[in-house]
Amino acid sequence: MKMRRIVFFLIVFSVAATAQQALTFKRTVELAMQNSASVAIADADQQRARSAYLEQRNLFLPQMVVGSGAAVTAGYPLSIEGSAPSVLSLTTQQFLFNSAQRQFVSSAKKEMEVSATQREQRRRQAGLDAAIAFVQFARLGEALQILQVQETSSKKLEEIVTARVREGVDSLTDLSRARLNAARARLQAAEVQTAVDVLRQRLSALTGLSADAITVDAASIPAMPAAPSDAINQAVATSPEIQIARQRAEAKHLRAEGERRASYPQVDIAGQYGYFTRYNNYDKVFNSFQNNNASFGVVIRFPFLDFSQRARAEAAKAEALGASREADLTKSQVAGNTIQLEGAVRQAAVAREIAELEYQISEADTAGAQARMESGQGSLRDVETARIAQGIAQVRLLDAMASLEKAQLQLLEATGQLPALLK
Repeated sequence: MKMRRIVFFLIVFSVAATAQQALTFKRTVELAMQNSASVAIADADQQRARSAYLEQRNLFLPQMVVGSGAAVTAGYPLSIEGSAPSVLSLTTQQFLFNSAQRQFVSSAKKEMEVSATQREQRRRQAGLDAAIAFVQFARLGEALQILQVQETSSKKLEEIVTARVREGVDSLTDLSRARLNAARARLQAAEVQTAVDVLRQRLSALTGLSADAITVDAASIPAMPAAPSDAINQAVATSPEIQIARQRAEAKHLRAEGERRASYPQVDIAGQYGYFTRYNNYDKVFNSFQNNNASFGVVIRFPFLDFSQRARAEAAKAEALGASREADLTKSQVAGNTIQLEGAVRQAAVAREIAELEYQISEADTAGAQARMESGQGSLRDVETARIAQGIAQVRLLDAMASLEKAQLQLLEATGQLPALLK
């Protein structure tokens, strides 16, 4: 009994330790690609596309129906739903030669390829969303710690100014300014806390983990590689959007060809068996009677005058032409989006450089205020004010870093290089 308790507590401890283990960048992206709801939806769409393909293809396999058309006959045995009354009936039919249906099968197969590409697109998007959420969550977590310290500094500064007002050194306006800074610090900390909670929930939805158990290892964020010199060409070559547009265009062209070939000759194999009984008056109406009756052969059709079919073929042809133009437009849009992403990376890099310089200046100002206070030429109020300014500059730097990393991740995903970060 004691051994069981020990094993139980070891298991509980192990589960708790696993739940509190910080997520790495790589693991977060991998979990999102596996567990994201959008990927699960894509799996269902892929299965549906496969079923549609099998539905078209299996028309070339025997289709059999067993049933009964038992009926009471008065006079001549009339048909029941197109078949002679029979105790037991079996019908079979399948396509033997149908050029139009072959094209429809090829079109359905191409649609199945579209669904597979869409699944890969959603996996990539889920990985990108998780990577961006991870980076933002990590940077905002660091910023929240700084803001909490800044909130303490603002409160301390308010106390210092209050004491200086009592001594007649500072004015009430200085006190109001100190209180305003403290209120701003609390507001900013509350906003960042809300953003962190939202990102935590976002990571939970993407990875399938409990939101309460999500902590991240900011040190696992990899260094972002430089953008390729031929980013546009790589984006066009690896874009799932372009591939999907082209595959859909091919599927529509195949369907249009199938509609055109619907006027070609068609050959089917058909058969029917029926077990007849005397109470349907077969022995009275026909010269001879037997219980077992069957027919088996081929059905040949030569469609030569069908204006509705011609209209459907023309409509399908126009739709296929439109899909081809849409594929060309998608290629142009991907190229344009890549140019915008390259520009966003350059702008974010400059913004980060500016934020880093501002932080270095604020850090120097804090050190100067500390030195002046120690030499008797400054006050504690000056030091706390400089520390608050330094905290604001550091938060801006973290925000600039997150913006740059987000732009870099988007460009890497667009050029198909994001999986390289997971190696």
